Amino acid sequence: MKLFYKFKYLSQILQLAGFLTLLLFAASISLAEDVYKLAAKEFKNKNYKKVIDLFYPLCKKGDKVACGNIGIAYEYANDTCKAISFYKKSCNMGFGEACYRLGELYRTKGKFNRSLIFHEKACNYNKFESCYIAASLIIYDNEKKKVGKSDIKKALKMFKKACNNKIYDACLEEGILYMKKGEDEDVKTASHLFDLACRNNIVEGCLNLGKLYLNGKGVKKDPVKAFDLFERACNLNFLPGCLLLGTMYENGIGVLPDMLLAEKYYTMSCNGGFIPACVDLGLFYSRKKEFSKALKLYKMTCDNNIALGCRNLAIAYRSGEGISRDMDKAIKLYKKACALGDKGSCNYIEIWASEPKLFDMPIGATTEKEFLYVAKQKHWKLKRESWIIANGIVNPEITGYTVSGINLRYLSKSTFWFIRVPPSSLDESILWKVNYKFDGNRSACSEYAKILKSKYGTPSEDYILNKTREITIWDFKYSMIVLSCPLRKNQFDLIYLNKEIRDYVNKKDESLLKVKSRSYEGL
Repeated sequence: MKLFYKFKYLSQILQLAGFLTLLLFAASISLAEDVYKLAAKEFKNKNYKKVIDLFYPLCKKGDKVACGNIGIAYEYANDTCKAISFYKKSCNMGFGEACYRLGELYRTKGKFNRSLIFHEKACNYNKFESCYIAASLIIYDNEKKKVGKSDIKKALKMFKKACNNKIYDACLEEGILYMKKGEDEDVKTASHLFDLACRNNIVEGCLNLGKLYLNGKGVKKDPVKAFDLFERACNLNFLPGCLLLGTMYENGIGVLPDMLLAEKYYTMSCNGGFIPACVDLGLFYSRKKEFSKALKLYKMTCDNNIALGCRNLAIAYRSGEGISRDMDKAIKLYKKACALGDKGSCNYIEIWASEPKLFDMPIGATTEKEFLYVAKQKHWKLKRESWIIANGIVNPEITGYTVSGINLRYLSKSTFWFIRVPPSSLDESILWKVNYKFDGNRSACSEYAKILKSKYGTPSEDYILNKTREITIWDFKYSMIVLSCPLRKNQFDLIYLNKEIRDYVNKKDESLLKVKSRSYEGL
């Protein structure tokens, strides 16, 4: 978050600089009342040279406010070099306002390190806006510097000082830092800071506090209160709050479900200029099967460099949902989403480039929706299966499809297994493994071994198991292929599976079995 762009005090200062300058003049009227009154009049008439002439004798005698006012006059006369010179002189004499203005001059020029030095000085002189800006520079704007624990501690101290002196934006940022620490007590502290910010109309504070109530972190879980906070943020024209209201209405969280109101708030946030909301609006239309509207929004968000917009458009081209299936376009869009920072897209590209693909469907990256599209195009007959752990106990997160109609020699049965692995794309189930079972003898099994060896090279493992079966394994980065060949005439299996997802499934199975055995599958 670039606080440089959102700091409301800064924008007000720049817009109402004349008013603030008059306040600055007034601070030292007791020293030379007539000079200050006359200078204020000349400043109002934009006679900056006259202002400088009036204050120069006082500055020379050591009047820090007079020196600072000369800096302001030079700044308004567009003589930045002389403005900086007098600001420095005034700042070194202990005038916080001059340190603040000097820090802002450097910040507008992108010189964040120098800006930080003078904002820290201003903070030490109790210019509380500078405490907020200095902390923000440490955490957000100073991009070249790696933020360490000592920096965070320093920023927290300055945010706290600003917050305690009614700079409520600082309360919000202090809360965000405590949230990032993640400990229960820290989250509880964050909730109090967000509440303070929210009560003073810092709408992002309302949003963050609402998220805490929604998830029950730092506060007792209360979806109704979360809804009220999102509604308050939206009513104050904070568009991310409107987006969350849409989510609440669509899913019936903290309020009765209402698709019309869900669409209204998604649209309000999107049309208001909060581009990420347009992705959620696209997903909303996709769930309603209004694909043309969804695709239009995905394209618009992708053109605006929103990674999830590109990723969702890639998924549409990949699955052929609402548009002609085109893997070349899908891969290009995944690459763009990856370049924009979407790790899931980067992972998909790597899998697609390096892993075995079954019917153009890579393990660990193919959604259930895409599989169903491919099955329809290939005219497969599908039968839905449940993943049985033991004695009728079923893992509800795993779904299988037994397929007939695949044109492979000796094939007797093939089951494609899908599991929901958060956070998967669009929160869908993804392909974990496929288990091909063949009827044949050892010579037929050897025939498949030759095919695999010609395609994937020398296997990583090849051994005899219990004097009855020859096990051959090809091990890849994300997945593996296992061929189990009987030494006597018997059924044999060809299995493909994702290794990481296998471990995830095993843990899920074990947790279920604690409550009430486990099969071994593949691709």
